[in-house]
Amino acid sequence: MGKGGKSKGKIAFTLIGMAIGGFGSNFMMFGFKGVMASAMMGASIASTLWSVTQKPNNLGNLDSDYSQDDYTRFSTVTNDVNQNACIPVIYGTRKYGGLQTWHNPYNGSRYLQKDVVVCEAGVDGIYNVMANEELIRDDTNISIYNIQHEDATVKRSGNTLILSAGGKTQEYALGSTNDYNAQTSLLSTVIDKIKSEAGNGWKIDGAVDDRTSKGISANSMQFNSSAPVNCYCPADNPSRNNMVVLDVRGYKIGTYKVHQNEVPDNYMDVGGYPNLAWIRTDLVASSRLSGSNPTINSVIRGMRVKVFRNGSWFTEYSENPAWIIRDFLTSERYGTGAYITEDMLDDDSFKEVANYCDEEIEYVDENGNKQKTARYKLNIILDSQKAPIEHLSSMLAVFGGFITFGSQIALKIEKAEVPVYAFDDSTIVKDSVSIGQTSLDDTPNRYKIGYFDPSQLWTEVKVVVEDLEMQEEQEGKITEKTVTLAGCTSQNQALRIGRLYRDLNKVCSLTISFSVATQGMMLECGDVVTVTYGGIFTKMPFRITQIEETNTGIYQLTCRQYNASIYNDSLGAQVVNPSYINNNSSYTKIPPIVSGLKLKENTVTNANGTLQIGFDATWDEIYYEYFDHYEVSYSTDGYKYIVGTNTFDNTAYVTNLVKGKYYVSVQIVTKDGIKGSPCIGEIELSGVDEPPDNVSMLDTDILDDGTRRFWWSYKYPEPNDIVGFKLKYTQGNNPDWNNAYELHTGVITMQPFETKALRQGVHTVMIKAVDNAGNESKNPAYAVLNLGEPLQNNVLWSVDLSANDWSSVSHNGIKENGVIKAHTKDDVLEINAQLQPMAYGNFWIEYEIAGSATVQYCIGSNTNAWQTVDSIAWDNPNSQQWRFKGLYKPYTGKVLISSTDTTYIKIIAKSNTDVIPAVSKLKVYIDVPDRQENFENLSIPVTGLTLPIKTPYYYTIAVNVSAVQTNIKGEYELEIINKTPCKIRFNRLIKGATIKREPVAVVADIIWQGFQREVLT
Repeated sequence: MGKGGKSKGKIAFTLIGMAIGGFGSNFMMFGFKGVMASAMMGASIASTLWSVTQKPNNLGNLDSDYSQDDYTRFSTVTNDVNQNACIPVIYGTRKYGGLQTWHNPYNGSRYLQKDVVVCEAGVDGIYNVMANEELIRDDTNISIYNIQHEDATVKRSGNTLILSAGGKTQEYALGSTNDYNAQTSLLSTVIDKIKSEAGNGWKIDGAVDDRTSKGISANSMQFNSSAPVNCYCPADNPSRNNMVVLDVRGYKIGTYKVHQNEVPDNYMDVGGYPNLAWIRTDLVASSRLSGSNPTINSVIRGMRVKVFRNGSWFTEYSENPAWIIRDFLTSERYGTGAYITEDMLDDDSFKEVANYCDEEIEYVDENGNKQKTARYKLNIILDSQKAPIEHLSSMLAVFGGFITFGSQIALKIEKAEVPVYAFDDSTIVKDSVSIGQTSLDDTPNRYKIGYFDPSQLWTEVKVVVEDLEMQEEQEGKITEKTVTLAGCTSQNQALRIGRLYRDLNKVCSLTISFSVATQGMMLECGDVVTVTYGGIFTKMPFRITQIEETNTGIYQLTCRQYNASIYNDSLGAQVVNPSYINNNSSYTKIPPIVSGLKLKENTVTNANGTLQIGFDATWDEIYYEYFDHYEVSYSTDGYKYIVGTNTFDNTAYVTNLVKGKYYVSVQIVTKDGIKGSPCIGEIELSGVDEPPDNVSMLDTDILDDGTRRFWWSYKYPEPNDIVGFKLKYTQGNNPDWNNAYELHTGVITMQPFETKALRQGVHTVMIKAVDNAGNESKNPAYAVLNLGEPLQNNVLWSVDLSANDWSSVSHNGIKENGVIKAHTKDDVLEINAQLQPMAYGNFWIEYEIAGSATVQYCIGSNTNAWQTVDSIAWDNPNSQQWRFKGLYKPYTGKVLISSTDTTYIKIIAKSNTDVIPAVSKLKVYIDVPDRQENFENLSIPVTGLTLPIKTPYYYTIAVNVSAVQTNIKGEYELEIINKTPCKIRFNRLIKGATIKREPVAVVADIIWQGFQREVLT
């Protein structure tokens, strides 16, 4: 018989589709027809994910899939110009652009007045208004802060600005405009460099440009604290009270004022903005804002809603999902208030969910620090025209909520519950039971959960929740589901909701439907009950998803399996699967103890930049007849253990830990849940992301067009935190990574890597692996390539810079037996030369260098930068620098120049061995430019054909066959009869005692290669 029950019973539910009981046909908008009581679930157990509850079709559009929410403008911070655009409703805190309604340049277009409608009025405030991502503020301060790392500090050491955050330090030189490179020493240049390069959560507020800061040296920056100053400002807190002022010599880019429900003073031009929040800006033209229509965006603290606190109702800002959904349900302007009034709501249920969402939980952040936060928050922008049920589904998905419809509308949430009733054979109507189970083959085992990260400019970031055990069981098959939580702005909340989705779909796969008598009247959707039935299960818990009165006094309950352990707020919490199935297990023998336990720290940075502290565990493989799996647990005190993972292999990876000492336990678990004695090990986790392993081998091929193709061998770690590989090269045969040139930008993610940059001489090419944290392998793998010297074809001009005892170069070394050397092996040798080539053509260099070196060249104007050591173009007689300021580029092969180009050569040689840097040969050549012409479907007669070469005064180097359309029996050859003019013919080869050549007519594709002759005068 039934046991327990609720002290508060409910009257029989009203049919939602019928115009009785106060609800009437208004509830038809939710798609219910003929169902007495049901639950509109959010992403947690209904539509947004593949539900384990297969709801009947009469729930209508509740069965739609809302996982791909088309809230496309959530990441948009631009301004629409569209008279049909939707006015958004914003709950919680979000960044948003808006709708441009007024655009008026004035005062000679030096100023711009612009109105932007942001959202529905009633928001708590609008902050951090920006134009083109420049903060509009009342002062001229240039301030710095960090939105990711609580340990972020800034300090100054002499003329170096030092930023430190999350274990990463960045330095910026504060130069003087009196230096040789004045542009890079401007205060505005340094500020822009920090903005564009710093990353890692660093932000700059305040505007600075050459117009207002012209000539201000970076070393005059007013910030001068030599002690670290904390500057962490939470991304979702618009006050930014902890910013550090670097300088007060910025400029105001304009002013703004926020209005709500206010009529503009130019009403006759723009009309009114009733019930709207809008911004009016007056902007000043500058290098950052002129020439375009600046985008205005801001951070909005959203709608003020009714909340219940200390026995009374208040209207205030809130991020609590329960109060936000209550506001949407009762708003007549933008919600469902035309159909739902406050007296139709079960306010007790909203209060219960609100309290549950507000409860403080603890988690470990990306830096390994413990943080506290409310369990669930909702920060969402509703900016598209959708049915109310779609907006509600998106909001419910963020916290595992669902709405039930009975005598009143109630809000419920996926959480641990105490069963309210116990059904058994005596209370279940005979032959009414129907049991089903969702196929786990179709259940996702990888979830990608999208949320909107304030620290990443409010853009969507995805976290991954894996079911490694299911992937193992399915032999590596990946079934993936991607879900966007449109109102989630917390990585930890996204991970917890993703884990809840995963566990609901995996361990709550049973559904049951059965009929009961009047016991059904006192139950509600969302209640948890236990079922004992026919000797199949005993007291198995289920959650009710639907109640329907099928006959007078008979109620059919549809339920989904329930498991209390999936609602733990800890990401690493163990999911317990109690056995409710009636069977008698014979697996009672105590399993053996694990041996050979080895522990090694495995701390990595994931693709989102989050530090994941963890360890690898390995142990000896054991055969045991009743083996089911290994359980790996950890403890900080050696007494209270938390299950980190379960595995079928003798290896495990446990993560989401913090720095410190851990005790690790590994046990065998039998098929009926009996555990063996634990094998205990200890490990100290430093929380340091170590550099990745070295690349083991680098190899290269050369293609017919001179392209170099590189392959390498590398064993990826587990988990894989490798973001890619970096290749560098130096001239010479010395693998000197720190002084090498990069062969590419960014990192290489796939092999092979191909380049045409290496064309001449001896090069050492090196490769390192790079991980998500930016760490590089300790040592490079490398290959030494001798690419030879380029062909000297029709040399037009040359010079030997070593002639006359190197009299035409400048250097900082010593001359010895025709060689320029550094003074010692620890010195850097630098050689500079200036040339005035006397021809147009391919410029290239021939050299012999001891030690690693960089060979650079610069092509300038036809004005000499210097002549002799005593000339006035030198800064001073003892200087080895000349005033010429140009862009030096790495020399890799032939470069086309003209006879008017003054050319500069610089060699910097150093050594990381006992070899003294030295240059023994340095020659410069200019030869004719290479030419190539292609001829397709060329008809070549037996007598041969003179090619119609377009290059004037040409000389032929080679003629190649690209394709032959004529079917020639046997072998053939292409004969060059004459080079200038170029005449060719085809011969068929007849082999005998001697080879005879028989001219034949063919149709072929021909490639001619040569160069244009030039005569020097």
